[in-house]
Amino acid sequence: MLQIHRVYIITLWFLFQLFIEINCQISPYVLKERHRHTATLFDKKLYILGGFPFEEIGNEFFYIDFSVSFNTQNLKVNDLSNINTLSPHYKSGSAIGGVNNDTLFILIGISSDEYPKMKSINTFNFRSNSWSFPKIAGTPLLFLSYELTAINHNGKIDIYNYNGVDTNILDTTNLVWKSVRPIGKENIALGSTPILMPDNNIIYLDSSGTRSLAEVYIYDTVNNSWSTRTTTGTIPPKRIGGSAVLGLDGKRVITFGGFDSTSQDHLHELNLINFEWRIPKSSGSIPKSRSHHKANVIGNYMVLSFGKYTFKTII
Repeated sequence: MLQIHRVYIITLWFLFQLFIEINCQISPYVLKERHRHTATLFDKKLYILGGFPFEEIGNEFFYIDFSVSFNTQNLKVNDLSNINTLSPHYKSGSAIGGVNNDTLFILIGISSDEYPKMKSINTFNFRSNSWSFPKIAGTPLLFLSYELTAINHNGKIDIYNYNGVDTNILDTTNLVWKSVRPIGKENIALGSTPILMPDNNIIYLDSSGTRSLAEVYIYDTVNNSWSTRTTTGTIPPKRIGGSAVLGLDGKRVITFGGFDSTSQDHLHELNLINFEWRIPKSSGSIPKSRSHHKANVIGNYMVLSFGKYTFKTII
């Protein structure tokens, strides 16, 4: 029988990874299966919104509080669905921004005509627990009906347009769109995973299943330019819907999961000094590989939420 109350945490230690299964509280709040959701961390609280199948998830909106001591076998879910004004959606992007860096920006991916029409960008203020629909100046971005990836640096959300030409930047402080044409041209595949590095560069890892991770793409946010780095070592296979986070030392990218047809190794690590891949040592029971899940760094942990495994959805 499929268990639907499962999340995993992975310690981001330097030498090896420790896998621990944690269970969310299932009573009185029952979590629903999902993938292609958003998972956004604010003040050590992980906010979960949207996902597929959206007909079953509805307007479900909740967070798990990691700021307090918790029992890994019984994490409490805090339900915010009664204040959620958004229609069901999935493949959306999320990032934190605003004047005080306390606002969740949701960039709507796909919704249904059966539900009320939403604005392309919606915001949720964590302090007041309220939704709003900001008026944004500039030419609005035409979102693609695909997995949106948004990343925040210095109050600006970068959204790559996936046409090999433009990068769209949303200034969340002044609420204005800006489109820039970087030096160089990289045809980043749809659904690629971005990671903000300590030097404010953004590294993109292909997660479309169409390209090898023998190459990674780097966008220099300061000089507005693209570059490509060739990788070596134990290169992961092509994958669809994997996740990636920056290691605690800022010198490694840790990837997990994604669909592929050849590998039994779900966890990989890319050294950002020499761009060499390796499979890190691990202890504990490794979670099943999954796709279209989310990974967040919370304290010393990489937290995996939800996802899809073959034709089933898991948490």
